[in-house]
Amino acid sequence: EVLFVTSKLWMNSFHPSRVEEACRRALNELGLEYLDLYLLHWPVAWEHTTDPQHGDLVSPYGDILRPRGADGHYLVDTSITLSDTWAAMEGLVHKGLVKAIGVSNFEVEEIQGLLKTATIFPTVNQVESHVYWSQTRLRDWCHSNNIVFEAYAPLGSPDRNSGEASPIDDHAVQTVAKAHKKTPAQVLLRWGLQRDHVVIPKSKTPSRIEENFRIFDFALTDEEMILLDSLSLGPQQKRYFNPDFREGGRKVFNDEGREEL
Repeated sequence: EVLFVTSKLWMNSFHPSRVEEACRRALNELGLEYLDLYLLHWPVAWEHTTDPQHGDLVSPYGDILRPRGADGHYLVDTSITLSDTWAAMEGLVHKGLVKAIGVSNFEVEEIQGLLKTATIFPTVNQVESHVYWSQTRLRDWCHSNNIVFEAYAPLGSPDRNSGEASPIDDHAVQTVAKAHKKTPAQVLLRWGLQRDHVVIPKSKTPSRIEENFRIFDFALTDEEMILLDSLSLGPQQKRYFNPDFREGGRKVFNDEGREEL
């Protein structure tokens, strides 16, 4: 059995002096000599602190994982640039600790900033993408720059009891699923594959994990793809993951007035 192991660098370890230590910790916890892929988790650098007044979520090494200030906002370290962190990530490749490096939740402009000084280009950009939030513009840009577009949450929000619209329950998705005698989840994953996404659904249920692999014995028609593509342009258009990680409690993504996906 062949495994491809990916891990991510958390934001409180974005200072270049902490990148290798964080990677070696991950390797030690996994019992590995190297990672296949190592990603910058979000495009924001947080302060590194062990002071308990800044939070009670503590790593086994004493780091405060979600450091907050007195105002309740996350402690962003504005002295750290993403390019500096990326240079340290490149050092991991040179030392053989990782095979490839990439990013997660990065927009085009943020990757372009890295490319100005990068000697190793990102292999992957892992982002939220599903029929309600297709990210076509970002996908096309990544593909044109030889960056793999990897879609997390390809089935939509994991919290289907929130009352929000969900791709799994969408009438169009269910109609296509019935036509192919497949589940809505299988249709959503197949839609991603036919758009040249790497799809990474999350499940702890063995039967659903097996079901997620049974998507190579059918194909969606052009008409069905157009129908599902259109869901990102309708009133159900939805990004589920947009945390307030930036300075002053700002969201990571500014989607106000955004129309093109």
